[in-house]
Amino acid sequence: VMSEQFAGWVNDRREMVTKLGGGEIGYLHIRAMDAPSLRQFQLDLAANRTRKALVIDQRFNGGGGIDQELLAILAGRQYQYTVGRDAGFQQPRPQNFYGPMVVMQNERSASDAEMFPAGFKALGLGKVVGVPTMGAVIGTGSYTLLDGSAIRTPGSGVWTVEGENLENYGVPPDVLIDNTPADFLKGRDAQIEKAVEVLKGQMNARKTSTPSSQQR
Repeated sequence: VMSEQFAGWVNDRREMVTKLGGGEIGYLHIRAMDAPSLRQFQLDLAANRTRKALVIDQRFNGGGGIDQELLAILAGRQYQYTVGRDAGFQQPRPQNFYGPMVVMQNERSASDAEMFPAGFKALGLGKVVGVPTMGAVIGTGSYTLLDGSAIRTPGSGVWTVEGENLENYGVPPDVLIDNTPADFLKGRDAQIEKAVEVLKGQMNARKTSTPSSQQR
């Protein structure tokens, strides 16, 4: 559950993006990589559909397991459906976003919040802005011992198709920018400013390109 303080932080970022982007750039934050966050992501994406560009912020996201669902939505390609025996088949509406997008990450983006930006880059969906991620991608399982205590042990690892083991490997951003303690004291978010700058550059490039050469 998002704390009131964190919700306030997210609202402040949304206002920053709206102001810096002249109302043309949307903002959403993914708090965790879990089912409630996936539902919120779908609602936020729908709310931002009329925007020309989108900031997807997953800083301070500790992970979970929804990277594939997020990427399938953003790539606009769904490759399988589960249909109940008594349900009529309904083709889900595509929920993808067609304008330029950036994903924001920081040193507190961990586990599945590292697999997501790595996949976002690999699929060519847009640029990643921030600093390298935590380097904590590992699949673990928990086992209860006889005395009632529990132990977690590694059960699986994650590799990119290029053969990079994501454990102890901070996903490098395309655009490296850190928030300094001085920024923090001033209430400034240099990473947000840079994300908007990157998107504005892409939006301007789209305006000057011919329709046949338009790309994400």
